[in-house]
Amino acid sequence: MKIKNRIFFIFLLSVSCAISVTAQNLKSMPAVQRDSLLISISKEVILKYGPEYYRENQKPTIIREIVSEGTQAGDFLYYVTFPYDKAEETLEWDYSARVVIRENTGNPASVLFGNGFGCSVPEEKDWRNDMTIEPIPYQEAIVALYPLVEILTPSPDESRMLDMMDYAEKMNASGKRIVVILPDSLLGKQEQIDELYQRLRLKSMEEPSNKEELLRKGYERQSDGNWVKTRPDVPPHKRVTEFQSQPAGR
Repeated sequence: MKIKNRIFFIFLLSVSCAISVTAQNLKSMPAVQRDSLLISISKEVILKYGPEYYRENQKPTIIREIVSEGTQAGDFLYYVTFPYDKAEETLEWDYSARVVIRENTGNPASVLFGNGFGCSVPEEKDWRNDMTIEPIPYQEAIVALYPLVEILTPSPDESRMLDMMDYAEKMNASGKRIVVILPDSLLGKQEQIDELYQRLRLKSMEEPSNKEELLRKGYERQSDGNWVKTRPDVPPHKRVTEFQSQPAGR
């Protein structure tokens, strides 16, 4: 029994010493070893505070910056930023998660997630064993996109006019813009031009240009015309593909 207690004590002592040495030598560590440690700490933080934002196959970037203001002015922080595949998801920010780590202690200072939410990690907090932490839920960023309205004044130059007509045709076909070349009958009649613009604007709001994407991600159009999310977002690594959802043998 004494031998077991002694072994356990030595284990705790070695862990304590390792943490202390890590904190003190973070600045002087070889870059490869330091970056590996920073990524490891960041992974723990993300999995604790927002596990659905961790991207296993994305290589994070690490930036070291000095604190210029406040009580910690002069200290250094490491920013460990995890990117994401924009072909698979759309987030509010250009990263899935970003963890800030203090150089002088090796402890995390804060974590931010791709949906724009995050939290600070106080030095005295035992965040690893804190059972009261509620993870930040996964949330994609998407809004209904409507075509822009553009009214062009006709040009007396024939070649220029042909270019304008070609531009209008391409934009209208793309669905990104509603382009109209002002009829000669409305030239100089600002009130009627404004009325035309309002009619075109109402028409542009009838259907978003990204309607298919909205439907695919669980949005439904309400009676007031607004598109509302009707089911929770699912991170890429938890999505079930059409092939996976089919019964075996098909």
